[in-house]
Amino acid sequence: MKKVCFWILCFFVLFGLYGCIIRGNANPAPQAISPYNGEVRHMDPVYKQDDLYTLNFNWTFPTTISTNLQYEFYYSDASSNLVIPVKTVYSRSTSHQINLSEGKTYYWKVIAVDKNTGKKYLPTAYSWKFTIEFKK
Repeated sequence: MKKVCFWILCFFVLFGLYGCIIRGNANPAPQAISPYNGEVRHMDPVYKQDDLYTLNFNWTFPTTISTNLQYEFYYSDASSNLVIPVKTVYSRSTSHQINLSEGKTYYWKVIAVDKNTGKKYLPTAYSWKFTIEFKK
């Protein structure tokens, strides 16, 4: 009986190691690339306060989890307003128009959704933020 329990335990340990080490993180999450969390975005002098500007957002997510993913993109100038997605996209990047404001902090996040299962993969941080500054 002890031998059987030992081999069952070995099986679960090896299976767990396979899932966590070989296949990667058991809880994959989107990661911000640009703008990265805490970035201060220095805007070219041709832009002024209250100008509309199209900003590109980029992130990573392991494709080993699923190749049938969509991403819910959230954006706001208040972290508490990141509850309804601005749009759903099917690649790991999108562009979005923002109203430039000196010294203002903007927040964004992405939730990956497996279109087959509906499973959602949340970012490790609740949201990412960046600040706008104008070059003098």
